[in-house]
Amino acid sequence: MPVSCGEYEVRDKAGRVAGTVVFDDAFAQGFSSMRRIRSLPCPGAPAVPGLWARVRSWIRAEASRVVQGELAPEAVESRLTVCRQCTHLVRHEADDVGFCGACGCGTRQRARLTIKAKMPGAVCPLGNWAHLPPHGDSK
Repeated sequence: MPVSCGEYEVRDKAGRVAGTVVFDDAFAQGFSSMRRIRSLPCPGAPAVPGLWARVRSWIRAEASRVVQGELAPEAVESRLTVCRQCTHLVRHEADDVGFCGACGCGTRQRARLTIKAKMPGAVCPLGNWAHLPPHGDSK
């Protein structure tokens, strides 16, 4: 059973409170049950941008698609190749890539990486698309 990051109260086999642990190491320490006390950010997880930053980024990306058109297929594939190797990728069976777990967009249809990668104004929140040619050319 995957455990999300947080602070947990753990109990021994007799049901007594044995202490608290952070992150998901309670089962590895041999505790039979645990209860989340509070959520904490996972170690190494990027900070999710705030709501207004996400809204501005979405508007910019959608507008770029209308004004500039979609990126060339080579540029889209370059972006998706980077995403497939990212540790923050949230895979989904509906397509071969999935969603970005770092951007905060969630798992709505327009948040699919196969859609976002086509938008010239879309950016990787981790900066992983910054080194790629902007329109698929090698210049």
